Amino acid sequence: EDDFNQQLTLLYSESLSILSNYITSFDELDPSTWTDRLPKGLLLNNIPCLVSPFSGLWSNPPSNKFNIRGQGYLSDKVKVLSDSPLFHLRGIQIFRTQTFHNNIANQSWSGYPKHKHNNQWLILNYMIPGTFKVQIICYFTATQESLEVLKKDANQITIGWQLLLKKFWEGDKSFCDSRFKLIPHVVEGPWPIKMAVGQTPALTGKKLVQSYHKGSGYLEIGIDIHSSSAATRILKMVRFQCKSIVVDLGITIQGEDPSELPERVLCQCRYNKVDFNNA
Repeated sequence: EDDFNQQLTLLYSESLSILSNYITSFDELDPSTWTDRLPKGLLLNNIPCLVSPFSGLWSNPPSNKFNIRGQGYLSDKVKVLSDSPLFHLRGIQIFRTQTFHNNIANQSWSGYPKHKHNNQWLILNYMIPGTFKVQIICYFTATQESLEVLKKDANQITIGWQLLLKKFWEGDKSFCDSRFKLIPHVVEGPWPIKMAVGQTPALTGKKLVQSYHKGSGYLEIGIDIHSSSAATRILKMVRFQCKSIVVDLGITIQGEDPSELPERVLCQCRYNKVDFNNA
């Protein structure tokens, strides 16, 4: 047991060293542009996905974690394991706030780069109610194959997920609300939490108030949890048990026509026993 604890401590130290070095060399999320209080935590996507010892941190779950609609779903109802996500997780900010912030990309403290860049960023802004308000802001950047899709004309696209991505990136609020789908999976946690959260995909734009901000290099989606009483009740349970919960969240765009299938996971993130009380 002592040997195991020593190995675990060594792994933890080495991983923190990797994280520190990578942040220093990371040119698109520049910590020097942020205030002392923000971000509360940052975990980049090259850190191994381990349930332990990375409590209180974030990482990428395995690529094939989520079940999504396959090519023939509309006729056979068969879902398939997801492929790699279309956007990479780059970093996360979590903080308490008196007033929820929107249009994060234009905030002086945000992780969106202030210099010119050639990528496309996806920013998810979760606004969480409670005794004290919390915001979780996730930053993702497009993979090379996603960038190539976004540069194409829609009439050049013949693959379902590519057409969906193009439609979503250029779509209006009505379209995005009707297709933005969140897939939860509680990896570790008390049974009541697993039952309450479940693994059923949810079209959150039909249940929550969502806002959209679009710039030349980004798409930002604000998700107001407080706008749904049911979501708020579930979240209260999760916040109470948050230090014992590991949860994966995947985002996809729902395909509703054969030309839009199969689906692909847009982005994903693992929250590992994040303590909101320390935000």
